[in-house]
Amino acid sequence: MGGGTVRASVAGYGSQPLTEDEEEQIRQKIVQSLDAGAVGVSLGIGYEPEYAYDEAGLVRVLEPLRGRDTAVAVHIRTEGDGSDKAVAEMIRVCRALDVPLHLSHMKCIGKRNWRVTCKTELKQVQKAREGGLDVTMDAYPYITGSTQLVHLIPPRFQSKGTQALLEYLADPSVRRQITQELKKPSGEYENIVELAGFENIMAIGTRSAEFAPFEGRTILEIAGERNQDPYDTLYDILLAERCECAMLDTYGCEEDLIDFLKNETCSLISDAIYPEGGHCHPRVYDSFPRFLIKYVRDNPFGQGRPGGRERSGYLCISSGEPEVTCHLQPSGSAVYRF
Repeated sequence: MGGGTVRASVAGYGSQPLTEDEEEQIRQKIVQSLDAGAVGVSLGIGYEPEYAYDEAGLVRVLEPLRGRDTAVAVHIRTEGDGSDKAVAEMIRVCRALDVPLHLSHMKCIGKRNWRVTCKTELKQVQKAREGGLDVTMDAYPYITGSTQLVHLIPPRFQSKGTQALLEYLADPSVRRQITQELKKPSGEYENIVELAGFENIMAIGTRSAEFAPFEGRTILEIAGERNQDPYDTLYDILLAERCECAMLDTYGCEEDLIDFLKNETCSLISDAIYPEGGHCHPRVYDSFPRFLIKYVRDNPFGQGRPGGRERSGYLCISSGEPEVTCHLQPSGSAVYRF
């Protein structure tokens, strides 16, 4: 069950503090869903409206999970600066509730975080598991991600919903405020603009007459074609598309990805967004073949790379029933168990 959907059904998409009555309504809906057969709760606290939860608020609304073997799967609060603190936050939440934790699509966004944060997060997971908490994770085999283009806008400007955001984007004074924030590092949300750069952010799913011809081009390229500042180009795209378009963002390093994939707790996923038309991330159709070809057959888990470690590991390929467990040998050979 989607935690954001439940919150929105009770209190809308705003980031206002919840009343005690609203929190109780959320807990009741969670209980109803669990009783109806839900096997877990999925959280996206990197996005509104769940971003509005603080740690104590998460524990309060997830209280119905206590005593059940029901996992919490989470897109952590930030996957850029401070992502290790975001992992620690969810470990504390799930330890307080005594429930399993699953960390979704692990990554480290931004060059200054490469080869540092990944190691910290893997140590956090190992320590939590040694302390008795069931913690697992997943990753997709790319260093380019995909989400809605509006995710580039700082959460506080999204807190009143899409229509209010569109009004902000049409206001030059608010544009200047957003630009000032996007130019600075943030440990509170993942500032992909500052971490990856407009040269690594591609607009997809654009349908307006103004921007459909630019689909598949980076924000920097589009800005150049329009003789425009790239920040204004971003805002213009969101306005013309009414925030209903997506992006591809190249953010990471191969060695971090390999270390996540090699971890014994890690499952392979696609994390795919299925568009109605236009371009899409190749992980929609290529995650599993890419993994088996690139990381098993051709270059077994980065042999010869700085991040490569000569050891075997299990990787659960979650593709429906039956589950496939792939035991990767140090030699690169693979044994599959169904």
